Amino acid sequence: MCGVGNESRSQPFILECKTIKRCDRGWIVNTLFHQYHSVRRQRDATLENVLLRHHHQKVFTDVALDVILGELAASVDEDVEDLLEYERQMEGEGFAG
Repeated sequence: MCGVGNESRSQPFILECKTIKRCDRGWIVNTLFHQYHSVRRQRDATLENVLLRHHHQKVFTDVALDVILGELAASVDEDVEDLLEYERQMEGEGFAG
């Protein structure tokens, strides 16, 4: 026996385990469904907030720009090192020749 309930005051009945499990699953699905829609409503409200959206775009753009400029600076540093190495080789060949 999984559970006992009262159908009416005069007639008690016994629920089977399958019925209780089905009710539990239904309750879980219902809870998850409501949570999903609550999160979705909050997300929509956040996305519709113009000031917050503008702030998010600015922050995202600033971070992306920092990453791009960091990679560009590293690339320029590598190119400068390659150029200095090439100049050293040319100077070495000039004195040897």
